[in-house]
Amino acid sequence: MNYPMNQPLDVEGDIASLHVDESVLQNYELQWDYKQRSDYQLLEANRNLQRLDVRNKFSTALPSLSAFANLGYSTQSPNIGGLFRTETSGVEEGPQIGPDKWYSFSTFGVSLNIPIFSGLQRSYRLQQAKLNLMKIENSFTTLKAAIDLEVKQAAISYLNAIKSLESQEENSQLAANVARVTKIKYEQGVGSNLEVVDAEAALKEAQINYYNALYDALIAKVDLDKAYGKLLSPTETEQN
Repeated sequence: MNYPMNQPLDVEGDIASLHVDESVLQNYELQWDYKQRSDYQLLEANRNLQRLDVRNKFSTALPSLSAFANLGYSTQSPNIGGLFRTETSGVEEGPQIGPDKWYSFSTFGVSLNIPIFSGLQRSYRLQQAKLNLMKIENSFTTLKAAIDLEVKQAAISYLNAIKSLESQEENSQLAANVARVTKIKYEQGVGSNLEVVDAEAALKEAQINYYNALYDALIAKVDLDKAYGKLLSPTETEQN
């Protein structure tokens, strides 16, 4: 697990609280949607990005209209000191003009850009972007087929694990009854000690087989959750 050895690890719940039966599969089938899978969500995000790229490539062939404006002040002072004076110091220049006076200026305009010919480079880029979008669209079919196969295999494995678990549970109950009856017979003096030992050994073996079947059922349940995109809680899925 690559879990840090110096960090505490708490196990929540117990075996008795585990819920493993066919109703889990039925609920999953009723609420099933491909969008619950993270790989499907990733492919959808790639498709949206590629659509934006196609629109961006197409927009380069459209004419563009833009407006511009410039406002500012300028001076003709021959020295640095003139930058800090707003009126001319020379009497001969008059009060309106002079080398130390700041003059305002402004320009306004409109620019129209009409793409005419770009050596077919823009067209080829747009075609390439559309082809990439088609590849992603085709990937949805492949991904859905792979998900359907994974879901089917996980469902079959889960049902087989449940059947095996039910069978091992019956065997364990039967072995427990045999051990109980054998012990009663031994206490009543109509059975041997060897029968009790064999019955207890058979009970232990049946219990071990039951817990192994329970473990296999839990592993199959995890594979089923993965196939149906249920590994994350609904709240975490919505946040993602």
